[in-house]
Amino acid sequence: MLMPNVIAAAAPGTVQITTTFLQDTAVFPTVVRVGIKFTASGDEQAFEGNGQPYATVAPWLLSGAAGSYEINYNPTGDTPSGDLTNTWLNMDTDRSWELGGGVSNCSGPIQIRRASDSVVVVNQNLEMNVESSP
Repeated sequence: MLMPNVIAAAAPGTVQITTTFLQDTAVFPTVVRVGIKFTASGDEQAFEGNGQPYATVAPWLLSGAAGSYEINYNPTGDTPSGDLTNTWLNMDTDRSWELGGGVSNCSGPIQIRRASDSVVVVNQNLEMNVESSP
């Protein structure tokens, strides 16, 4: 994991994204799966491995209210399940994306912006890879 990438001055240190890479590999027929979740209570959570629970990585919301922010994940490659991609979604509810399958990968920017003025305050690349091979 890399350090958070905060790009705009929206009250310094109010939001962050910590996770940049998720991967699960196994021997077929084991199911492979990874996921990331941003909770309305302010936690960034992730898992690597089918059947694994989400675990808190770090807080994404350092101060303020979740509903004051929107998130957008715009990956290329395989389409993750969960919330819509390439769409700004208010963070007043949990937002998550998961990737699974035999061999799947996606990568792209995941951004958080202020809902009040649409200024992007965090811009981070997120890559998710899974591979189940013989």
